[in-house]
Amino acid sequence: MNQIQNCLINVCLNEGKRLARETSEKPRTIINKIQKCVSSDSAIELTRPNVMTKIINRARNAFIGRGNYTSRSEIDLPEELRKTIVSQELLYDSGPNDPNRIIIFSTEKTLIY
Repeated sequence: MNQIQNCLINVCLNEGKRLARETSEKPRTIINKIQKCVSSDSAIELTRPNVMTKIINRARNAFIGRGNYTSRSEIDLPEELRKTIVSQELLYDSGPNDPNRIIIFSTEKTLIY
């Protein structure tokens, strides 16, 4: 693999990490987007899909800070994580000032079922 291909692979990996942080798309969708942006020869050189999935999940988890909280009041949900795929707001958040904070990730429609 030459230096240009190495550079291209790094650019693709960084793009995958960016998409992981900024979207809620599934890892496979992100991988497909990355592969479409490069030639077929370069796409073959990209890391195996299961490794790419782990890279994407790690980038996303690091961004949202999973597991780094000592209490629920410390959780600060970015705006893009407060909405469902169809842009509905999360159902309930009692707020960071509540010592027994409750966050419900659902919609009224799904609760009816």
